[in-house]
Amino acid sequence: MIEVAVFNHNCNYNAIKLTKEFRKFANTYLVDSGSRFENEEERSQFDSILPNVFYCGMLNDIVKHYNSSTNTVLFIASDVKVTNSKLILERASKAFQDPKIGVYAPSVNKEGSNHPQMRNKKTNGFRDALFVDGFCFAARMELLNKIFPIDLKLNKIGWGVDVYLAYIALNSNMICVVDDQVKVEHYVGPNNHPNPEKFIDEAKTQRYLWYKSLSKGARNYNKMASIELFKNQIGAKFFQMLYR
Repeated sequence: MIEVAVFNHNCNYNAIKLTKEFRKFANTYLVDSGSRFENEEERSQFDSILPNVFYCGMLNDIVKHYNSSTNTVLFIASDVKVTNSKLILERASKAFQDPKIGVYAPSVNKEGSNHPQMRNKKTNGFRDALFVDGFCFAARMELLNKIFPIDLKLNKIGWGVDVYLAYIALNSNMICVVDDQVKVEHYVGPNNHPNPEKFIDEAKTQRYLWYKSLSKGARNYNKMASIELFKNQIGAKFFQMLYR
């Protein structure tokens, strides 16, 4: 069974909406990081209210919450628009019936991701991906337990977690897939930040410091994952074959 986690920072209305939708079909945990609340009623909708611990702090909390109760978690950022929550869960469940699939993600609208492998390719099914984006994905707990908790002193913004998760999956004889049969929308990115240049520089610095603490294999994988040649289905298959 797949459990769901919605994580939020100042997108309260959609966070609550997403949670209500997914709770029709699965256990759903709503966590907040340093948001402003309109009133106590709004605040009471959240299961976990944290100080501003950023992306990795929320994922740390989610993995800790679900650690002993589930095999798979679907993570959804509160700025993601979902039209069919039931279909995502059904498709994710189907994906994880294959023991070779360790990480799953729905495809995304063309404008919604810097990672071209996430954009819908109209294949109507699962396709291999070098890694999947971190705003909406599902992963097996056995993989998550090899990554989390992440040291927030090194990386709280979370750049590089998506690639490292793919590396851990490959080392566990699993792959990442993107599903073109279901699509979500996501428009927010670093350039929407009030001070994007500073934010991006800080995110890159944190990613560098965090990767320095990881294995040489993880560092090499991160470098290879930046090569555009691999960011399509054929490239991902070729890279996985080389790496394994």
